[in-house]
Amino acid sequence: MLFIEVIDAVGSRLDSDRHASNYRHQVIAGFLEAMDSLAREEGVIVVGACNYPERIDPAVLRAGRFDLKLEVPLPDEAILLGILLRHLRGTFPEAELRALAQDAVGCSAAEVDAAIRQARAVARDEDRPLTLADIRALLVKPGAGAEVHRSRCAVHE
Repeated sequence: MLFIEVIDAVGSRLDSDRHASNYRHQVIAGFLEAMDSLAREEGVIVVGACNYPERIDPAVLRAGRFDLKLEVPLPDEAILLGILLRHLRGTFPEAELRALAQDAVGCSAAEVDAAIRQARAVARDEDRPLTLADIRALLVKPGAGAEVHRSRCAVHE
């Protein structure tokens, strides 16, 4: 199995930016040549991941190269709650974690993990127990949260 992280970094020949376009053509041609030689190998699975699929050259995505395309959306409230429970079960009441999960909608799983690790480090450095406020300060964007959202919607309507 070959995993290519940030496959969109290969670029696209259709990019309107003409700066270094010859170099980009060479990189993409070399990448396509390598992909074609891998396709002839039996049992090789190639997986690519990216945040900007629209930046990938169409030739890279043509049939036979990357046939299956999956989009992994940001986690919803239930998934965020599951992540928080996994990391913090027994540390904080579930109701408080549920409220944090609701306010953290829009964050990725990696952002939640990083916020928990950083909050633990801050609490450890200050020689005190971890608080939910530590995590909330790192995770929840100002103006986020269900109450703020409902209020904005009500005012708008």
